[in-house]
Amino acid sequence: MGALLEKKLWHELTVNVEAFYTEEDVRGQGTLLLQVYEAVLRPIEDKLQPFRLAKLAVQASEQIDSPESAIEFLNDASKRVEQMRTPGWEQADLLLQLSMASLQVQGGKHAAAKTTIQESKVKMDCIQDPLPELQAAFYLASCDSLKANHQFSQYYKNALTYLAYVDLKTMPAEDKTMFAVDLVLAALLGEDTYTFGELLRHPLVEGLREGPHQWLHGLLENVDSGDLEGFEAITNQHANYFNAQPLLVQNKAKIEQKVALLALVNRIIGASAVNAEFTFDSLAKFSKVPVARIEILIMKAISLHLISGHMDEVKQTLTVTWVMPKQLTDKEVKQRGDSVDTWSKHIYNVLLDMENEVPELLLEA
Repeated sequence: MGALLEKKLWHELTVNVEAFYTEEDVRGQGTLLLQVYEAVLRPIEDKLQPFRLAKLAVQASEQIDSPESAIEFLNDASKRVEQMRTPGWEQADLLLQLSMASLQVQGGKHAAAKTTIQESKVKMDCIQDPLPELQAAFYLASCDSLKANHQFSQYYKNALTYLAYVDLKTMPAEDKTMFAVDLVLAALLGEDTYTFGELLRHPLVEGLREGPHQWLHGLLENVDSGDLEGFEAITNQHANYFNAQPLLVQNKAKIEQKVALLALVNRIIGASAVNAEFTFDSLAKFSKVPVARIEILIMKAISLHLISGHMDEVKQTLTVTWVMPKQLTDKEVKQRGDSVDTWSKHIYNVLLDMENEVPELLLEA
């Protein structure tokens, strides 16, 4: 780095420092990143590209133990970036502001964090084509705030959007696991979250198939398929892990209702007829709820816009005119493919029978 400083090769120096900052063994060495920033970058901040400088400042701040001290460090950097007024300073400043919002959440200043995020959003809307990394920072800060306030459905939506902007290769392994766990918990706890196909197919969540969080991945699969018995089997078999998640324990009854609703939806999706009619008894059996409660479950499904249709209380039937679209998992795609193959073979056999019968019919005529 010294040689690059002497030659005033600012771009090459930035690239060198960025590579140095991403080394995992370096990130774990006390305040080394912070020291490099203060000693190497701080004196030449006005020579560097603002957004890349802001990213390095954010990474350095992660080695500051106190959220308040980290906020002070980033706030000072923000003031200096604003004074520079070099091209790209607005997005650099927003990146620093959003990073401070996440730190405000850590420090318990939730109202201040929400205000910072809202103000940043207004400024971002005035920027044409914000950088993907800035978009990622906005959604990550939003996720931190929503998680702290137990707004699970909104967290889930923002988290999926965040993943669309971030490069998973740049995320440390521990951060990937923690984010995947939070994402699955939000999906299970979100009151209006009933489609999990996209989530189950995401490589971040696929990573939970192995290791200590395998039970959580299995739990999500059982909820998605509406398998109450499988859900109960996992909660019993992995009771120690399940009980270590207080939010799951507190909301177990709500999650079980979600399982029953998705069992109902999956049964309807599996029907081949248009305007299919189902008896209350068959739906109760498939959803694993008492017949006396199936009408309540159906009304809940209709109110959540999972299905559309009407009930006949005299005939004890449900006629479905619409069911929510569902992104299928790999397993479900295979099952649908097998069903199509079976149907094709059946149609082929029917055609053969008809061809064999045609000559006989002609002779009889």
